[in-house]
Amino acid sequence: MQFSRFVFACLFLLAPSVFIFAQETRKENKDSVQWNRIRTADGELSIEMPSNQFYFYDKDGFALTPTDGSPYVFAEMHQLIAFAGKTVMRIEIYTPSKPKACFEEIIDSDHIQGTKTKETLPGFTIRQIQQQNIARPQGKDIEISHITKYIVSNTRLYVISVANLGARTEESKRFLSSIRLNTAKPAENAPEKAPEKADEKIISISDLKPLTIDQIVLGRETEDISPPPKPTAPQPAAANTLSSLVILSKPAPTFTKAARESVSSGVLRLRLLFSQNGSISKVWFLNSLPAGLNRNCFFSAIRLRFLPAEKAEGPVSLTKMIEYNFASY
Repeated sequence: MQFSRFVFACLFLLAPSVFIFAQETRKENKDSVQWNRIRTADGELSIEMPSNQFYFYDKDGFALTPTDGSPYVFAEMHQLIAFAGKTVMRIEIYTPSKPKACFEEIIDSDHIQGTKTKETLPGFTIRQIQQQNIARPQGKDIEISHITKYIVSNTRLYVISVANLGARTEESKRFLSSIRLNTAKPAENAPEKAPEKADEKIISISDLKPLTIDQIVLGRETEDISPPPKPTAPQPAAANTLSSLVILSKPAPTFTKAARESVSSGVLRLRLLFSQNGSISKVWFLNSLPAGLNRNCFFSAIRLRFLPAEKAEGPVSLTKMIEYNFASY
């Protein structure tokens, strides 16, 4: 019986466009949400977030290549995403070769509109972008709370963001107010400091088990890449949907150096699973482009920020196709 239910859910997961594949929803009991303090291995940054994190890691990361310059490489990518109280919380951590140069490049490529502020702390520069509404292609603006902090140190780059519909939630406030930056950086794998709260559990990122590209991508350029099969009886979104998927930021990939040299161009189409926890948890390549453009688009896709669609029972997952256009220049 359980296996049959699993197969049924998988069929809907492969649905094209924006059909809801599986609800896996229940009304969330806020009192049951477990929060932990997540800490970098060297203790430079720590932050509280719900324990049900989606965690992705890639050693090589991705690159953004300016038209007239060398690539900025965002290596050692960690991405943690959690959902609680209708709030999506996410952390990205990078160890780039030129953190301060990469800092400006990633802010520009993320294309977030909003109120911008800047502050400095000993050893850190912080840029914040606060977005309070988002325009829909048709219809009036939607009220949202979307705050992104870009934090750069001498060795690392952090991108911390939180979003929800309407006014800021208590979960959003707790998440951002829990950020700790250690200006006197301890040695790698230093002993954990004692928790400030009696019930606080500190977890090092190095102790978490990450997902990898091979676990997220279903369809590679070296395979017979074709659209996911349609389910036998596709169903439209249910009538009791309270809110539709809201895309907050669509980071833009750049040409790779190899693609520029070979004058490669074209449109890459991906089908993404927009999971109910705020992560892009599955990626299908519907076609392929040469010279490393597939990889660049994958990282832009999983960095895409959104608020999941919601029904009366809670957030739901769905699939949707997106395109990245690399025009000749």
